[in-house]
Amino acid sequence: MDGNRTRQNHIGLLKIAYNSADCDSFRDGYYAIKKYGRKNLIIILCDFTVYRESGGFSTGTYGDWAMILARDGIDGPWRLIDQGY
Repeated sequence: MDGNRTRQNHIGLLKIAYNSADCDSFRDGYYAIKKYGRKNLIIILCDFTVYRESGGFSTGTYGDWAMILARDGIDGPWRLIDQGY
């Protein structure tokens, strides 16, 4: 995707990462542990740039934004349940 098209879309994804150690330390105190269990929660860290204010985000680059995904069971689909720092 060229740069102009990305700017028209408001947000450009720079990096997406998973680190099991980060997940383990984060999950220890997270409220959803009781509901979903440790094996059914995952935290993905994202870096992205907002080119034009959109959806409550100001223009700029955000790093290590957490996207918290959960599933109801081992065979269930992952879905976004929370996000932020």
